[in-house]
Amino acid sequence: MRRTVFEPEADVEHRAPSPPELASPQPRPRSRWLRLLLPLLVLAASLAGFAYLRATREPLPPVQAEERAWLVQVVPVSLRARGPQLLLYGQVSNRGLATLSAAVAGDVQSVLALEGERLRRGALLVELDPAELRLELAQREAELADARAQIESENTRYGADLEAMAIERRLLDLAQREASRIDDLVRRNLASATQRDQARAELERAELALVARQQAVSDHAARLAMLESRLAKARAARDRAALDLQRSRIEAPFDGRVVAVAVAVGDRVVPGSPLVELIDDTRLEVRALIPSARLATVRAALNDGASLAATAQVDGAPVALELRALAARSAEASGGVDALFRVTSESDALAVGRVLTVILDLPTVEDVAELPFEALYGLDRIYRIEDDERMYPVPVRLVGERYSGDGARRILVTAPELAEGDQVVSTQLPNAVTGLRVRIAGGGLS
Repeated sequence: MRRTVFEPEADVEHRAPSPPELASPQPRPRSRWLRLLLPLLVLAASLAGFAYLRATREPLPPVQAEERAWLVQVVPVSLRARGPQLLLYGQVSNRGLATLSAAVAGDVQSVLALEGERLRRGALLVELDPAELRLELAQREAELADARAQIESENTRYGADLEAMAIERRLLDLAQREASRIDDLVRRNLASATQRDQARAELERAELALVARQQAVSDHAARLAMLESRLAKARAARDRAALDLQRSRIEAPFDGRVVAVAVAVGDRVVPGSPLVELIDDTRLEVRALIPSARLATVRAALNDGASLAATAQVDGAPVALELRALAARSAEASGGVDALFRVTSESDALAVGRVLTVILDLPTVEDVAELPFEALYGLDRIYRIEDDERMYPVPVRLVGERYSGDGARRILVTAPELAEGDQVVSTQLPNAVTGLRVRIAGGGLS
């Protein structure tokens, strides 16, 4: 920063003038013009040299532009019958999920089922304390024995009534003869009226006894039917008690796996209490949504009786499926209908609720070419390479897709213009146009 020094005015007025020999010399006009012309002369000499060099240079040969050839991959066309495939996402469900409940009341004595365990039919799962049920069975057996004894007593009584009725008929016959004899004696005044009344009383008593005995014999069938009904009830009660005792042992009704165990040793259960959940492996199925665009094809195949196979990938291993039917009801705003697949191969990895990738095989179509997905331009065009190694479009109809074992997706197309062995471009070019020159990978330019 420049410092400004202020001096008193008196000193300025009395300062002595500078001597003439110390003043700055004035520049000469001739040297200044020389400094201005020198750059202009250099610039002019440069321009003159550039003009001379340009005029004396040799002419360059004209550059001829060469058409570029794009490097592409090609695949040969193979026309044969192929079936498109449909990629679906399904979930494992089970029509044979059984919840085993207690049929009788009792205390849980032992639990042998373990969640996730695979069991055979008849395997013991849960056992209840059978003490109360055995007492009930003993009581029912006693009632059954009593009913049998009553029937035997009735049969014995019936036999006795038949014998007694024969005797009472003979007594009645004797009483009738006695009354007739007394009447005859009374007519001849050989017996009193009192004797006649006594004889008639004996006759009536004999008749009354015979009627009572006949009624007892006639009621034998009704009494026997009632006793036999009581016997049947007692037998049913005994069988029910025996069945309840048998139901104290809960066994697996089919081959399957244990899903859940709801009780522990010491629990008190009543009829209807859930005990164990089992899955029937033979009734596993997979539900997968089929889009509406493919429903007509699938439904037509089912109506024709075709068997549509499918494959699901579970932990890297294939599981065979078969389309059983289409669901009768579609979920709201689902965009399709659920397909029900029957599991036709065994797999321990199939768990209810697990999500799977399902590949459904659709009916075959004749004269179909299988190409990489990159060969399709738009939705209806591929490019074929002609003999001049240029690309020419071929309109095609997209039949469907297929999926290889490594998950790669390929398209199935058909077109009248395609022939066996045609070379189709399998590289996606952003500037693909008719007549574009290409170079096949692995080959050279023509």
